[in-house]
Amino acid sequence: MRYILTLLIAALASIPSAAGAEADAPVQVLLVSGQNNHNWRATTPKIKSILEDSGRFQVEVTEQPEKLDDEALKAFDVIVSNWNCWGKENEDRNKWSDATKRAYLDFVRAGGGHVVVHAGSSSFPS
Repeated sequence: MRYILTLLIAALASIPSAAGAEADAPVQVLLVSGQNNHNWRATTPKIKSILEDSGRFQVEVTEQPEKLDDEALKAFDVIVSNWNCWGKENEDRNKWSDATKRAYLDFVRAGGGHVVVHAGSSSFPS
């Protein structure tokens, strides 16, 4: 776990601050969580703590990513995903609207950072 989180911090540290922002301004991170086939309740606070303790990141957590839209994502430089709908316990919980999926993809296509933590790479397996 520590190794994965170290890699996460290294990946995030390589993301430049938003254009025009002061060099020492924290990178604005949205940590997407709320369900996962792994123990997101334990890992999400740890990821948040490690990032914020570095002094480089300001982290907001959402456990309701299905409510994200273009406007909400404007406040962030990077999305860190600790969310997925993999497994029997989560298969009926993929409630992201097409508009939410589009906003998320548009954020990344426009140059927003995107980092996945382990099973976060299995967000939409079907």
